[in-house]
Amino acid sequence: MNPRSLALLLLALPTLAACDAGTLVPQSAGEEDLVRPVITTTVSPVQADFLSMTGSIAPGTTIQLGFTVPGRLIARNASIGEIVGAGDVLARIDPMALALAVDAANAELRSAEADLENTQATFERQTELNVRGIVSDTVLDLSRLQLQSAQARVEGARAGLSQAEAALDEATLMASSDGIVLAVGGEPGEVLAPGTPVVTLAHLDTRDAIVDIPEFLAPAVAVGDRWTVILEVAPEIQAQGTVREIAPQADPATRTHRVRIELEAPPDAFRLGTTVFARSVESTGEPLFTIPEAAVIEMDGESRVWIVDAATGSVQSRAVEIDTALNGKALVSDGLAAGDIIVTAGTRSLDEGQRVRLLEDH
Repeated sequence: MNPRSLALLLLALPTLAACDAGTLVPQSAGEEDLVRPVITTTVSPVQADFLSMTGSIAPGTTIQLGFTVPGRLIARNASIGEIVGAGDVLARIDPMALALAVDAANAELRSAEADLENTQATFERQTELNVRGIVSDTVLDLSRLQLQSAQARVEGARAGLSQAEAALDEATLMASSDGIVLAVGGEPGEVLAPGTPVVTLAHLDTRDAIVDIPEFLAPAVAVGDRWTVILEVAPEIQAQGTVREIAPQADPATRTHRVRIELEAPPDAFRLGTTVFARSVESTGEPLFTIPEAAVIEMDGESRVWIVDAATGSVQSRAVEIDTALNGKALVSDGLAAGDIIVTAGTRSLDEGQRVRLLEDH
């Protein structure tokens, strides 16, 4: 072989080697492309201490007391903030008209009883004459009807007297139980209609903590959940409580649901109106999840996330319901379960069934 042919052969060898190697490189690179590196996180429900709200102490039971009869208010003995006992006189209305009604009812009863006495005597006389055949059965029947009418009149007069006496008793408004006066209504000299609130009384034996839960967190709270209530000015003073009431409708202005937490043996320091912190310690409501907002993708008009199947190392998209998104976090109320592994970075380069390699799980 001459030198020129040898030189040409040596120049051709790298090209042939490159061609031969080229049949293997795309295969290796393709395999790398099929397994996408992604960053993931394992979701868990919102922690109980996430539900921590500021609230205040309120009476567990309040009642509005008023007169059941109309009248002119002549005295109101109760003042706001005053502690009263059961049976204490709170207010009075003018009893004159009611006392006159009692007198009239008494007079009616005396008249009815006198009429009954006469009618009874007449019936007995007619009965005796009927036995002797002097008066007919028709006359006796008429006398019997008059007697029954007189008896009914007496019963009606007695009922009227009882009603008039009860109305006179209602001229004095008394506390139905021990409590503290929260509000008063009506001024002396004012004519009140029946049922007009005169005194609002709060029972002292029960107290609630009231907190307003944002609308998007309301599903995480349920009646029966356990909460710890902490006094703002003295955090070492605490009480346990149970959710007993959740407002079914959000406040139109604040978009919050009012929650009442019944306190168990609250300390004396938990006075009405005191500011407290309430923290959930046990929740039986619907689970909520907070995830990075970057994990949410929009597909076909739906919010979805990529779920990693640990067994196969592949991903599938799943529709989720986002209640709100704030500061890079999304609150998910439906579509996730505790323990789901979701992709938080690399979501844009994935397809259904794509195999992935987990770079980080936090």
